[in-house]
Amino acid sequence: MKRKVVTTKDGSSSIYVEDLEEHYHSLHGAISESRHVFIKYGLDAFGNGQKQPVRILEMGFGTGLNLLLAVEYAHKTGCSFEYWGIEAFPVEAELYKQLNYCEEVELEACTTLLQKIHNTEWEREVELNASIKIRKLKTKLETALLPGAFFNVVFYDAFSPGSNPEL
Repeated sequence: MKRKVVTTKDGSSSIYVEDLEEHYHSLHGAISESRHVFIKYGLDAFGNGQKQPVRILEMGFGTGLNLLLAVEYAHKTGCSFEYWGIEAFPVEAELYKQLNYCEEVELEACTTLLQKIHNTEWEREVELNASIKIRKLKTKLETALLPGAFFNVVFYDAFSPGSNPEL
């Protein structure tokens, strides 16, 4: 799969998949889109003021942007969460290292955190800190083995129906 990093209108990076003629994020702004759709109307709508960890399922881990913004949200609000991300085709290191998210995200050691998120072993729970646990599954959504428990928030960030008719 041929992929390359592109810049969206808000100045943040995204990835373009040449074979599918698809972008990972809106060309109007990768960070703007993710903050609006997944943080404001997803995590914040549910998680604001929660005492228990919020359980997040992301269908399409992709660049790790939504997880990175969820970590930023947790640092600002004090919420905790358990994150499960599914990705069939992980982004290669030479691509995710070109992403400029840490220029806009308000997190100490953001670049190190983004690398840790991408380098986290697949199929294994990892604590990013005392209030954030993540697990990435390297598989297709149709074959993912998810826990019997429910998820409070779903980040559905897949490609268009033309590229992913099965989803």
